[in-house]
Amino acid sequence: MATLTVVQDVIGGIAESFVAASVGGDAAPNNGKTWLHFKCTGGSPVTVTVTAQTACNQGTIHNAQGTVPATTGDIVMGPFDTYRFNNQNGQILITYSGVTGLTVAATTL
Repeated sequence: MATLTVVQDVIGGIAESFVAASVGGDAAPNNGKTWLHFKCTGGSPVTVTVTAQTACNQGTIHNAQGTVPATTGDIVMGPFDTYRFNNQNGQILITYSGVTGLTVAATTL
């Protein structure tokens, strides 16, 4: 598991720093304003899961999931509530159904 570097958004724009998604999943520091941007050039869609650490206000633990389409897939997920999604280290935990051609960038406001 790799820890992603979160890039601070600025009014003039940012150049996101995409890295290859890790087979064992990734972690990213989360301040409640963190967004994840995924791109897929592989031949299969990829399901991305951000694991919930605590139940929502309805008492259910449910993860955040998104599907990155194959070949030209491009999605953004977030932001992630710190109470529900942060682990004890202040990070969100991300897993993937596959990593072929998948890249990820993390940004925050």
